[in-house]
Amino acid sequence: MTTAGVLTMLFGIFGVLASFVVGGLVAVLGLVIDALAGSTGDGPPEQGVTPVLVVAAVVVVAVGVLLSGLHVLLGVRVMRGGAVARVVLTIWDALLALAGVAVVVLTLVAALDGGGSVELVVLPLLGAAVPVAVVVCLWVPAASAWFAAGLRP
Repeated sequence: MTTAGVLTMLFGIFGVLASFVVGGLVAVLGLVIDALAGSTGDGPPEQGVTPVLVVAAVVVVAVGVLLSGLHVLLGVRVMRGGAVARVVLTIWDALLALAGVAVVVLTLVAALDGGGSVELVVLPLLGAAVPVAVVVCLWVPAASAWFAAGLRP
């Protein structure tokens, strides 16, 4: 159970950090789109950050931090013997694994079509492998016996 809990918490912490990176990318992408739209429009390009861009970046970061924080909380609850947390974490990580596999497939298709590099598959592959490892750790016979006995660390 320790392995599943630690992997879950690390994955959640990584998710918090990734939320800030993705929020920053949303902001930068918005600035680039604004600059491109302004350069082809009738008037001069707008300078600065638009309110919509700020709201989008804040929403991306807030949702990512919230979901990643819940993931960490589930990891803690599992390590304390929460059977409900085990089921919720299993469903959540199964969905994350399916999403990770979809991203891996899409990345491979893009790489084979010349739109990217095969090396770009590594991070999505890790993103799919960690939830699978957590689910396996949660349901091995020793973990099932631990939950059935009601053992607490």
